[in-house]
Amino acid sequence: FESLTALPTNFLMRASEEERARASAFFPVVGLFLGIVMNITHRISLLVLPEDMADFLAIAVLALASGGFHLKGFGDWLERFFAGEQAAVANSTSRAFSDGKIRASGIILIQWLQFLALTRVPSSYKSVALTLMPMVTHWVMIQVCYGLRFFTVTAFPDFCSMIGLKEVSTATIFSLAVLTLYLRLNAATVAAIMIVFSIIFILLHRIKGWALREDVLGAVGETSGLLFLVFAPYLNL
Repeated sequence: FESLTALPTNFLMRASEEERARASAFFPVVGLFLGIVMNITHRISLLVLPEDMADFLAIAVLALASGGFHLKGFGDWLERFFAGEQAAVANSTSRAFSDGKIRASGIILIQWLQFLALTRVPSSYKSVALTLMPMVTHWVMIQVCYGLRFFTVTAFPDFCSMIGLKEVSTATIFSLAVLTLYLRLNAATVAAIMIVFSIIFILLHRIKGWALREDVLGAVGETSGLLFLVFAPYLNL
């Protein structure tokens, strides 16, 4: 919760990198909490707002509850994607290579696409999609974080290099259990889509020779969330 949400934890001491690595097993738990917050917000707002406005508010609440962590990372990753690794590193402070235009445009675009995808989800099972979406994205994040460390020269944040099979397995078992509870046999379809997405994302960075940095987690979170919402109408939730 300290790393992935904007909620005040009031801890006297911040967690070490090793503790963060062990806690990564619970990424999907935090994601499920955020999904429940989204669902509750959506249900309450439907009492006074049209459905499309309630959809928009749910997407906005997710960004606020996560402290903009994913959005900021996605914007930084998008700049690195278009500007190249060396340009991004050289201008990491001034952002001179794009003046922040790519970053800002990317953040607006991904939010808008998620909103449009959510509006296409049938109302009868939109609450299920809202509940599961953040959990799935956080599960994909730990998959990619674990997988990328085998293909990159440097790793930041450092805790990614400390994540082991124990953490990945725990996150996977929890995620599959929740998906099965909500989706029954369709859980296998969602799992397959997200695992393939993780592999493609990892291979993309391997081909480009990119270092693993914190922006990767934000990029994975936002893009996998969009992917889940795009496929949701076809899953008969």
